[in-house]
Amino acid sequence: MNAEKMFKELGYTKRGFDDFIVYEKGDYISLNVIEFHLKNKIIQSYIEECELGNVISGLTVDELKAINQQCKELGWS
Repeated sequence: MNAEKMFKELGYTKRGFDDFIVYEKGDYISLNVIEFHLKNKIIQSYIEECELGNVISGLTVDELKAINQQCKELGWS
């Protein structure tokens, strides 16, 4: 299964930009975000909180598996 399908099963939606791939889950009050910075090969995971700003996010094993798959598809591993 490819990374996009894995993230979709976890409830994430994919958004693509020139230098980023972003997976998001949640709503405008609390949004879980996993970003792949294509130019620098950096991954960020955080929660956008309406009242608190960005907060560091923990990851589940299934999210880590999806991240690993995305890295393989990008040729990062």
